[in-house]
Amino acid sequence: MSTPLEKVEDLWFLDGNIFIRVGNNVCRVYQGFLASQSSVLSDMFAMPQPPEGANMLGGHPVMAFPDAPEEVTHWLRAMMLPGNFGSYPHKVTADQLLAVLRLSHKYDVQHLRRRALEHLAGLLPVDLDKIKAKGRDSTVNASLHDLDLSLYPRINAIVHEVGALWLVPALLYELHGQVQACYLDFIAEMPYPLTTQLIIRLYKIAQLTSHHFSVARLVTHGTLCKRSPPCGATENGDLCGSAAMLHHEPLTYYSCADYYVDGVHYVDSQGHAYEGDADFCEACSQAMRARHTRACSKFWDELPESLGLPQWKDLLAAKASDLGDDAE
Repeated sequence: MSTPLEKVEDLWFLDGNIFIRVGNNVCRVYQGFLASQSSVLSDMFAMPQPPEGANMLGGHPVMAFPDAPEEVTHWLRAMMLPGNFGSYPHKVTADQLLAVLRLSHKYDVQHLRRRALEHLAGLLPVDLDKIKAKGRDSTVNASLHDLDLSLYPRINAIVHEVGALWLVPALLYELHGQVQACYLDFIAEMPYPLTTQLIIRLYKIAQLTSHHFSVARLVTHGTLCKRSPPCGATENGDLCGSAAMLHHEPLTYYSCADYYVDGVHYVDSQGHAYEGDADFCEACSQAMRARHTRACSKFWDELPESLGLPQWKDLLAAKASDLGDDAE
């Protein structure tokens, strides 16, 4: 072998019997152990070896996977090093998670595929109540909102590649909420081209949001307010300032959040804050919250179909199969 290779120190076992080249680095690991993890790897190792002297190092075969070296390194560490890729809620990095998921699916390492999907299930809950309660219990970079926007299309591509379509509605809903500017600006800022399907689906979510969370659907009409004179709910044009946030993240519009302004601690939600600022009466506040609750349910029920996906019952059955548990 003409190119000098650097050892990957934590993947170098002195009694290992197979060398795996990853870019300009090399790992020394156990062929039998890798074969025990996957029938695909077992079949690969069972193939006839090249002539003696070809692709050999220290008398042992050298192989390479046709995948990105960084991904292979993450994946090998997940298999070979206990604790490197722990079960949810163990913290993992986004690159580590996506590499382990993709290659474990490709090479049929089922326990790691399931473990990676469990992490994504914690990141992207499919249960509406969890989302409304700010149920973003992410172990990837601490919070979903901390992820760089460029990661969302990567996650979207990989969950399609591995067939985990049950993650798509929550993923695209979250992406919709993270796109602060218009979609065209978002598309232009991405480091690589987005698929036409992803762009269309983002517009579908925007349309569905506008349909279910419009001012006319949520705010009490002036003639229906029981207070005399009518409360601020009748001046629903004032909702425009709050409507941007309502359409931005509609499901959490009434989810309470802790925050500080000039050192003062507040526990509030966008919806409650709007009701107070607009001087809603109690009856109109309750009516708006009830309409919002119904809108959330309808939006979430209709979301998969609007994205061209199977219905929720089928997606949840697929989730249960992937994770080995009961559908929610």
